Amino acid sequence: MRRFALGLAAALALNVSVVAAGRPLPADALDPKKVRIDGVLKEWPAGAIKLNEKVQGSSSARVTAFIGYDDSSLYLALDARDTSFVRTSAFGKGEDHAVFTIAVPSRAGGSQRYELGLFAGQPGKSAGQVKLGGSRISGATVVEAPNATGYTVEAKIPWSALPAAAKVRVGLRGTVKYVDASQSGRIAGVLASGDESPIFITAEQSLYENLIDPKGLDLKPGREAYGNVAGDGMLERVAVYGGYLVIVGPHYQKGTSFYFKDLVVPDPSYVRRLEVRDMNGDGTDEIVIQLRTGKDTYREILEILEVQKNGAAERVFTHEVAIVTDEGRIQNEVKLGGTGTGATITISQGTDDGFTKDRFREPPHEGMASALLPWDTVKSRTIGWDGSAYAVKKETEQKPRALGAGGKVEKGAPGGVPSPPPPRPPSADELMDKVYALYRKERGLGHSKPRFDFVTDVAGSSELERVLVHDKEVLVFGKEFLGGASYTYIAIGVKSGADVLDVTARDLTGDGKAEVIVRGLLHAKGGEELEDEEVNRQVLFVYQVKDSGISRIFGAELGRVMGDHRILGALSFAPAARGFDLVLHPGRAVGWTQKNYPFSEESGPNNGLEPLMLPWSRGIRRYTFSGTAYLLQ
Repeated sequence: MRRFALGLAAALALNVSVVAAGRPLPADALDPKKVRIDGVLKEWPAGAIKLNEKVQGSSSARVTAFIGYDDSSLYLALDARDTSFVRTSAFGKGEDHAVFTIAVPSRAGGSQRYELGLFAGQPGKSAGQVKLGGSRISGATVVEAPNATGYTVEAKIPWSALPAAAKVRVGLRGTVKYVDASQSGRIAGVLASGDESPIFITAEQSLYENLIDPKGLDLKPGREAYGNVAGDGMLERVAVYGGYLVIVGPHYQKGTSFYFKDLVVPDPSYVRRLEVRDMNGDGTDEIVIQLRTGKDTYREILEILEVQKNGAAERVFTHEVAIVTDEGRIQNEVKLGGTGTGATITISQGTDDGFTKDRFREPPHEGMASALLPWDTVKSRTIGWDGSAYAVKKETEQKPRALGAGGKVEKGAPGGVPSPPPPRPPSADELMDKVYALYRKERGLGHSKPRFDFVTDVAGSSELERVLVHDKEVLVFGKEFLGGASYTYIAIGVKSGADVLDVTARDLTGDGKAEVIVRGLLHAKGGEELEDEEVNRQVLFVYQVKDSGISRIFGAELGRVMGDHRILGALSFAPAARGFDLVLHPGRAVGWTQKNYPFSEESGPNNGLEPLMLPWSRGIRRYTFSGTAYLLQ
């Protein structure tokens, strides 16, 4: 997560000569206790919106404009170096005045456009006005100050005059024009700030200076949605710029900074869905996003992101919804229904082509439920909030399709051993409350809740076991496991429970029992040469459960991140004579090359972890289960 605040120097740098092509128009946060509407522009930043583009006539005026705001008011100001001043009691369109066009986006799509006419008055004769739709805005304050070269004017307008901006004050667009009249009804020329441009509040200016401009991203996001994701009553803008998910709002992060999350995609076209709605009934909106993870061969992942107290958008639910390779295509349908406690996600069988069960060899996506496959008995799956987690509320069945040669369903993984069932939430009978209470008491857990909780067959008889992750411990118990009277657990090798990213289970060794697969983060410092910058290592652990306890049978580093630089490795499950081999592939690099990569390439395990495969590494690393652990072939 990165958050940025806009400093004074950056603010001034943004505002100066803002008419440059492709730059946003600044709207600066003002302190209502310090702003004085007196026609003198001392409180405004040093820069301005310069109206340098002549769109009509040949006006010789030189004009700069300002836009500001606080929670209750919109501020407009003008510095007009105009040797003549045309004003009548009509305050008409054919007289000297500025037009501020502001388009306010709506949550439902589209926008509401306002044209605000700012008219300076004549001291001692008439008071200035702000007009909307030809009518004077009640409650607006306008003060002008003539000077030797023309005049300056300031206006304060209540936000209530612009109803669409009651909750939305980000994602604004607009222009500023100055109408220069030679006499009433005769226009000498019109000057403008340029074509319609984004109007960026302070937090969005920080976004521009620290992300959009340095990375050469388009000013217009590829996708955007508006909702109350921070719980402050105002709506935030959730948008995709390039490969980054961005959150910005007038109150979010105190209205001075923004949040971005690297989606690890090349451009917004890989984001297939972006919606903002309340998915759990807490009155605050969540972010629903559907991502494509590759170009020609890819998966699509549906995620729910929830904004935490620190402003970060953390993933709280994932489900795979598409698998596409050279061999075939499976694309599930996704529908969102309701809001609040009635919100649901329904994932249904959609379209498929090419794949059959007997030729399907795609490994599951670690840490999430698989896409619905045509040979599954599940036709659709409806998921909703159950009060503590997102869980399956309903499943409908179908007759399996695309079974393969002879229409026969495979018996399981390679080797012919029936596979354990996929992980699912425990039923009431499977909760095993007494054993669970014993663990909680002995480990002093108090009222804390598990981060992951599912049942599948991991050990012993064919009865299912319950698998939980509390903080950084994997816990296993069940009705037939250890006589149904005890439990076993193991600590995951991470610093805290927050570093456990995903947990799932699958039979990898081919014995008909699922192994527990954990994906997590390890944190370290880069050392003096790297100025002790934090290095985050993405790791994968595989655990096997026996009556004697839980043991780690494989561990590998799958990624490394330092600042904006990262290595993304790859792991696949390759069918073996029994179960699956684990194959590490060279990944891809973002920011690093073989020349500037600051770490040495490891040739063997480091602290029990197989080394990260670098993009410039040769070949693959294939590991086979020996009976006690996965060993390099």
